[in-house]
Amino acid sequence: VFFAAKPEVADDVINNIFATLYSTLPDTDHVLFALYREAGPVSPISDYFSALPERAPTDVFQGDVLWSPREHVIPDLVIRKGKVEDYDDLMPLLLAEVGVLTEMGDDFYLEELLEHQDAVHCVLVAEDAETGEIVGLMCMSSSLDDQQYFVKHFNTEPYQKLKRWHQRHEKDQAHGNKNSFQIDFFYLNVEYECRATDFLRPAFKEFPF
Repeated sequence: VFFAAKPEVADDVINNIFATLYSTLPDTDHVLFALYREAGPVSPISDYFSALPERAPTDVFQGDVLWSPREHVIPDLVIRKGKVEDYDDLMPLLLAEVGVLTEMGDDFYLEELLEHQDAVHCVLVAEDAETGEIVGLMCMSSSLDDQQYFVKHFNTEPYQKLKRWHQRHEKDQAHGNKNSFQIDFFYLNVEYECRATDFLRPAFKEFPF
């Protein structure tokens, strides 16, 4: 490992390196660092790691394996259903237009979306697990008409025309059932952009086709 930075910015540089790593590799939750004992601590990088306990001595490698989890750099997100009370916290974030943000159309009325959630409309909100601060928003909907439109106008053959498993040998999609949802609007604080995938599992739970 080689690292060089001016002392006054070293911490910021390392933190940015880790944030970039996790953004580039969103499925990576841990970083391991093999450090030979004769090398000694590599400051300030070592400050971001802790040594893994050794189960059994080995002659193959004489040193420590250091470990740094993603959550030490970017806290996990808590994804929950949106509430009307979230409106006052969300709108300033959206109007600031900073972060990962899809376009707000003329018919985008967040308060109505939060209030009128049902089996085909859902709003998910992301919070910082440590501070409770709202940092993300996903608005979704599900429609058989939309699904059939996409099947008709786009190549969905690799995805079995979005049919359910038990319907995938049927030729007529018109008799199929809903098996998809669409993201109508998405916002995420730029500092948490590598956690966008945290929304997916809760989103699929809201639409259990």
